[in-house]
Amino acid sequence: MDRRVRYRVFVRREAGELRVVAILPVKGAARQNKDSDRDRAGAAEKSRELRNIVRAIRTGTPRCYTSYADYVAAVDAMFASGALTDPTYLWWDIRLQPSLGTVEIRAMDAQTCVADSAGLVALVQALARMVLEGDPPTREIGPEVLAENRFLAARDGLQARLIDPVDRCLVPIRGLIETLVHRCRPYCDAIGAVELERINRLLVANGADRQRGWVRENGMLALPSTLARRFAGSPQALAT
Repeated sequence: MDRRVRYRVFVRREAGELRVVAILPVKGAARQNKDSDRDRAGAAEKSRELRNIVRAIRTGTPRCYTSYADYVAAVDAMFASGALTDPTYLWWDIRLQPSLGTVEIRAMDAQTCVADSAGLVALVQALARMVLEGDPPTREIGPEVLAENRFLAARDGLQARLIDPVDRCLVPIRGLIETLVHRCRPYCDAIGAVELERINRLLVANGADRQRGWVRENGMLALPSTLARRFAGSPQALAT
């Protein structure tokens, strides 16, 4: 069981069109050929196969929809048939949340302190405003490049080098984030502008980097108490 803590950011759009994205279904049920009820080894293998399918289906970066009606037409059959009970079973990185009237940015790792989470929230909100109201992307990125960049960022963190589809080269992710923060800054409110600056701290050392440092200094057994103290907002802990 994956016990990692995740959190989500919801962005509300009161009026105007939203540009929504999704993925194509994954095929696989027809090739299943194991009698797992009678074969324990087969059952274990089937379980692993199903976990791999679950990681692929309804996850990742969705495709682009032209309108809300286009989105409804694409997903309605899944809900009307009863295959899915509600939109929360669409596990995309970004999805609509009709019950709240929001666009949901999902599956970011929980941070080691609330202030770092606030910085990421400010970045998402400013990015949404920039795209919807001021400075939309000037070029499309193909789904293959987008999926590969998603993998590279998840695997390598701040050391990642992402694909630039125009220049056909790898670009350090730190520089891309610095550029994004600069472009988003005019779209922050007064509080968001302060919180957005926390992103610069994450670029120097994110939560994973800091946790490795604490383990080197104090050992693994001390890590849970260090994390709890920092997340609770101890002044002494936040100073480090």
